[in-house]
Amino acid sequence: MLIHLVFKIGRSVLWVSLIALLLGAAGALVRVLPWIVADDVPWSVSFTFFRTLVLASTEVALFIALPLGCALEVVRWTHDGVALTLRSLGVGPYQQAMQAMPVALIVGLFTATVSYPSALIASYPGVVSNSLLDTAASQACRHERAVRVPALPVAWLCSQHQKRLVGWYPAHHPPMGVLTASHARFTPAMDRLELEDVVWVSAPSSTLRARNVVITGVVPGVVAARIPPALRAFAFGSLACLAALGTSFALLRWPLASRPRALVVGTSATLGMLLGNQALTQWSWLGWLVVALLTLCGPIAFAWATRLTWLPITSPGGT
Repeated sequence: MLIHLVFKIGRSVLWVSLIALLLGAAGALVRVLPWIVADDVPWSVSFTFFRTLVLASTEVALFIALPLGCALEVVRWTHDGVALTLRSLGVGPYQQAMQAMPVALIVGLFTATVSYPSALIASYPGVVSNSLLDTAASQACRHERAVRVPALPVAWLCSQHQKRLVGWYPAHHPPMGVLTASHARFTPAMDRLELEDVVWVSAPSSTLRARNVVITGVVPGVVAARIPPALRAFAFGSLACLAALGTSFALLRWPLASRPRALVVGTSATLGMLLGNQALTQWSWLGWLVVALLTLCGPIAFAWATRLTWLPITSPGGT
């Protein structure tokens, strides 16, 4: 019977993963849709950014699939009387919750594998931007036309196989000048943009030339993660396993008959990761311990709170 329960958990997690992956891919497609239909952005340039978005959405989908899939399956156990039958045979909530661990370990390992390249991007966002710059530059020279770089206020021009990067400054206001360069490269942390053979035109009679220029604050909203990529990948994989274990134990210890309420308990496990993400980024191993505690105890606290009938979500008229 217990092996059969493992397969049922795997089935629920698989369905939740597929739904989350489809939603994530749809969101990524909507994000790059303006670039896909734009005439000055080739498909190969848009696909580079689309691939990054899909990778990030896959990481999140796998992470949330474990606790939500376990929550749905545990509620089904309660409805079918399986949990009560196992408890009468001496199999307590913790032993029953451990049936989710084989599935959690497999999905957690896959989550860590997917999370590693995403962690590399988070630690070195300049690599993705440089890939966009290189792809756009090659497409500009191949088609002999202007190619805009997505997510960056620049475009590549190419004439007689001589490429030039053109940017307007400031990007989101009426431009005060035009900057061109023959070569552009972001630092791995994306905190600086290094340009070569620069020409700055701020007025018809004002032109500045420089061999090398370094610009800071080009993309002010991007901050490189301080946590090592391997640790971040391990954190996501292990936290997904803890979320599954905490959700399963909580719903077996304090059973719920409502699937929406069970999903709330499962979602609380992912909230621990979201709320503690900054701690994980800044404090490394200590941050992982904080986030692990939130991820494991979050669903337990929510499930225990279902005994408090004055809460809207636990009252008879609640969700």
